[in-house]
Amino acid sequence: MKQTLSAKEAMKVAIKCINHFEAGNMEELWQTLYPILTSKIPFPQLDRIGLAFGEAAKSVPLKYIELFDEIQKGNKMGGYVIIGKALSVLLDIDLRLCLLKTREYLIKGDRWYVCDILGERVYGQALLKNFEETLPHLERFSRDQNRWVKRSVGVAVHSFVKRTHKDKERIKRLLELLSLQIEEKDTSTIKGIGWRLKTIGKHQPQLLEKYLRTTLESKKMSKLMLRKAATYLKPEVKEELSKLRNKRTEP
Repeated sequence: MKQTLSAKEAMKVAIKCINHFEAGNMEELWQTLYPILTSKIPFPQLDRIGLAFGEAAKSVPLKYIELFDEIQKGNKMGGYVIIGKALSVLLDIDLRLCLLKTREYLIKGDRWYVCDILGERVYGQALLKNFEETLPHLERFSRDQNRWVKRSVGVAVHSFVKRTHKDKERIKRLLELLSLQIEEKDTSTIKGIGWRLKTIGKHQPQLLEKYLRTTLESKKMSKLMLRKAATYLKPEVKEELSKLRNKRTEP
């Protein structure tokens, strides 16, 4: 399979796969889909396939969830892109199911790129589509025992803020959500939360500065997290925040 795939070709693959799946021709389905999953196909074209899968799944979501389970077993990066995009379409049908299946795939995938792919496409989209209903789920995921599930919350925040960076009130609530992981010890989570705070600082520096000042008065934030979070803040502000952190962490 060639490494480039046009939009038209991607749709042909998607339609062919859907027709085989709905006819129960599983061997033919995998003969069509497997080369896609094992080739370096650009994400936008994989998203097109996932979008088509999601649209087809609207009338029978549980049937397609079984297909997504099988795709996940292959543990290919392209498979997660397709699954993530398909689940983002099904959020309007059954948000809770999509969020919980994503958690399952995050744990089974056990890789940073799985976290980023699914966190953006499912959890990030869930916040954009239904902020109020999604937030309590992400709060629970913030306390999850699995590090990728916890990290995916930060990915969702990053995705949301990139698209709605003027929505101060909701960003404030997302900062409260990230606060649940401020004292994390896991390096991947620390980097993830720092990166997401950095995104907020790029678009809302004053809001982030106020948040960090308040947080550092009551919580122990790692030096790495603070450094990433303060990337876009003024040098003098970074210095003041660093002093606050050092004061807080002194024995």
